Amino acid sequence: RLRAAGRPAVAAPRCLVGGEPPPELSGDAPDVGVGAADESKLLRWYERQIPMLAGRAAPAESRLRRNPKVAATAVMLLKRFYLSHSILECEPMAHCLGAVFLAAKLEDEFASCADLAAAVA
Repeated sequence: RLRAAGRPAVAAPRCLVGGEPPPELSGDAPDVGVGAADESKLLRWYERQIPMLAGRAAPAESRLRRNPKVAATAVMLLKRFYLSHSILECEPMAHCLGAVFLAAKLEDEFASCADLAAAVA
């Protein structure tokens, strides 16, 4: 579990789809909080997961494989959200899925909630 000074702990990240594990964080000791550099590493890692979930990097048999604009819009939405929120306060995986769903709607490419749930289950 990760924590920052004065903030509740959140679960360590897990892969949205297969691939590399999350980055190693420097704040592994329980008394050392997660710093801004570690937060940005986690955010970049989640941003790289979105194209593997819904972009052209998604597996060919994936029902979520969409136009690259959907993945780019989802990454933009995620970045905008985390400009005003900490990645330690909110569950980033849920926000990635929400960003993909909303981006698909914005780009007129439907993505069902069932397909999103099946992709990360």
